[in-house]
Amino acid sequence: MENEKQAIIFIPGFDANTQNYYIEHYLGIGLTSRLEGKKITLDSEDIKIAGQSGKRFIYYIDKKHKKTIDVYEVYWTDLADSLTKESQKKQLILGFDLFLFWLPKFFTIASKSKIFLIQINLFLVLMLAWYYGIVVMLLTAIGSDPNILGTKIPEGWAKNLGEIGKSFGGWSVWIIVSILLNLLPGSVNLIIDLVHFLKRYIQDETEKGLGGIRDRIRQRLNTVINDVLNEASYTKVKVLAHSVGTLIATDTLADYQPDELKKIHYITLGSPLEALTYKSVWLQQEIDKCLQNEFIETWSDFYSDQDWLCSKVPISNGENRSKIEFMPLSLRVSWLNQLLGKSHNAYFFDSKVLSKIIE
Repeated sequence: MENEKQAIIFIPGFDANTQNYYIEHYLGIGLTSRLEGKKITLDSEDIKIAGQSGKRFIYYIDKKHKKTIDVYEVYWTDLADSLTKESQKKQLILGFDLFLFWLPKFFTIASKSKIFLIQINLFLVLMLAWYYGIVVMLLTAIGSDPNILGTKIPEGWAKNLGEIGKSFGGWSVWIIVSILLNLLPGSVNLIIDLVHFLKRYIQDETEKGLGGIRDRIRQRLNTVINDVLNEASYTKVKVLAHSVGTLIATDTLADYQPDELKKIHYITLGSPLEALTYKSVWLQQEIDKCLQNEFIETWSDFYSDQDWLCSKVPISNGENRSKIEFMPLSLRVSWLNQLLGKSHNAYFFDSKVLSKIIE
């Protein structure tokens, strides 16, 4: 049986808990169960090449031909710090900084469509509820312990701050807000950590002794791309990115230059790039550079009006539009699940997306 081999470098979104989380819970299930009339199986053993390990899928095209599809998931969220796990003092300061960063463009993004208007305002309400709970809890705690911030606050001031916290409801309000937020189908902590990460990435922030978070994530993706391209047995290489993963992949591919004249096919699912360009001039430049980079042979962009967390990738006037193919989808998701963001992972179960991945 003749065998064609291709590789997929997969960059998932922000909520990947572990390595291969998205393959096991989304992509792998979609590939092996949602393509009617096509037989695709997942090998029980991981595939290994120099420097990388991944998951191997076998696509039986007919009795004489099959295609081996090796998927290498680039896990990166371990490099992103969690604001919601920081001290209350740090959450208070950095939380306020988040509002200063995002609020000026909140309503600019929201004005794009009615869907964005609902989505952005929902996010704003959740962020305000989270921050209100942090402020009330911290003020009340200062009233009980003037040293809680690491610096002794004069007792008179501490008492007054504690009284302000109590006037806002004290511990009871913080407990009630926390319970209500935890009862929501989506995690408000995930939203806070996500917008915190996006701010740091867009501003290209650095840390003492660690360099930039953007640099570290791009370096990890670059390493995987290098290792896969160096594997001579692959006849085709694709880069598949979902959600915030499209930010990382686009930023990396824009400047990537292979040692040899090898090309890749780029596929984006549920991209938030358009909304993020409102806060970043350089991001639009990276998108345009991808269209100019000969290393990228084709770009397929899947988006859906039922996915409120994404939109079509924005292209500047005069750029190479023939390279990118826009693929609008109609996802079978209820209005409530659209509101809750559950449609954002539906791409992995759509036959058009899956067919593009294995073609």
